Amino acid sequence: MMPGGMPHRRLALPLVVTLVAGCVIAPLDATGKRCSDSDPCPAPLVCGADLRCGAASPGGGTGGNGGSGGSGGQGGSGGGLSGPPAVFQRLTFTTTSGDQTVPHALGTTPAALLLWTVALPADGKQDTSIFGLGLSDGVHSRALANLDTDSGGKTRAFSELDDAALVWLAADGSVAGRATLLRWDASGFVLRWTTAPAAAVQVHAVVLGGASVRAEVSEWTTPAAPGNAGVSGLPFAPQAVLSLVTFVGPSTALGTRVAGSGFGLGVVEPRSQFAVAVARVDSDNSNYGSAHFQRADRGLLGLSAANQDFVVTLEGTGTLKPDGVQYQATTATDGARRAVSLSLSMPFAQASRLLKTTAASPAEQDLPLGATPGLILAMSVNEAPLTKPTYDSLFSFGAGTGPSEVSAIGLRSQVGTPYTSRTQRSALFSVFTRTNAVSAEAQWTTTSDAGVTLTWAPNESRAVEVFTLALGATAAK
Repeated sequence: MMPGGMPHRRLALPLVVTLVAGCVIAPLDATGKRCSDSDPCPAPLVCGADLRCGAASPGGGTGGNGGSGGSGGQGGSGGGLSGPPAVFQRLTFTTTSGDQTVPHALGTTPAALLLWTVALPADGKQDTSIFGLGLSDGVHSRALANLDTDSGGKTRAFSELDDAALVWLAADGSVAGRATLLRWDASGFVLRWTTAPAAAVQVHAVVLGGASVRAEVSEWTTPAAPGNAGVSGLPFAPQAVLSLVTFVGPSTALGTRVAGSGFGLGVVEPRSQFAVAVARVDSDNSNYGSAHFQRADRGLLGLSAANQDFVVTLEGTGTLKPDGVQYQATTATDGARRAVSLSLSMPFAQASRLLKTTAASPAEQDLPLGATPGLILAMSVNEAPLTKPTYDSLFSFGAGTGPSEVSAIGLRSQVGTPYTSRTQRSALFSVFTRTNAVSAEAQWTTTSDAGVTLTWAPNESRAVEVFTLALGATAAK
């Protein structure tokens, strides 16, 4: 049980088998599956130091499950993972249909996968705000779909949370694309398109793993009134937790479309935390039905945009625990909501706040980290620091694993024609205006053991507040 008496959900993995000529084939390979003393790996796999099933290391026995790095398990010495402590890759691929194999270059079985799309076939901008974001640890997956679309002079907004690796909605609110994670290994992962998009689009991914990386995706419920909630019972102590708060209530079945779009996305690590939030409700030309806000001192954030009120409905700070994360919600006025967390343990994790330089383009700016990052996630609502929510729904998200491995997206919902739009760019991070024009854009130009250098081109005069989560294979100095 969590503090406050609210258990987080241990996500159930359905068993699916296919009968072929009298044989039973398990399409989900147990490699990478989470394991423990009470949930051992099927032979000949063993439970490694990262508490996942894998092949035994040379010299390691196959008789022990639950062994740690070669120490004894039940009746033998367990094999542990070898190789680099943490490896990362950001990649972009084009959707197909059926079972799609996506190669990666980690050289080890992943520990976590992030997928996102704005349903575009290439870099560019289109009307209608479409966004899909998925999190998976190889066993547990959750995906959020958000849609803001124009219809007869009005804006319609929908959300959906699904037990999939990725899902997004079409302009009419139907599911346009849905994929589950079938399996993964040291060279790739396989998605099964249960709903293949009618036209191919690009999907962006971050895959991470390594001998020192542990990850788990958990679903939990935010409190309906001020109080505590979060994740507990993890088999490791997290160094960073990425949490996604949805518009979907706990009694709504997964895969069900609900009215209203938006989300809160927050990060908590031992030294710092931040959260961004956007919201959109059905509206007409006389009603500002969208809002955005962010805080550098909160790990949990949610908004309402009804009737031009732009109200913070969920707000709290997060604290990492030896087996999870606890959020202390000081504001909770809009009922309980489903939330999803990706908990991570690795050598280096740091959340940072960056005020974009206002120097003329091209403008260099250091992101000091005290370590060499292997991955940077960046997000913002495209504003200078805010003291309260404001109108329009603006959100930017970007990711990179090096100077040439970057991608960024932007979403906009507001009053004005066109009401909604989405953009995809080849950059670490892009700042968008209320017309969804790119006003500033950051490229990852150099890397050192102290951090990275960004180059802003173009650039604008506002000191936009950007939040980043940096992960790496080597601890900070």
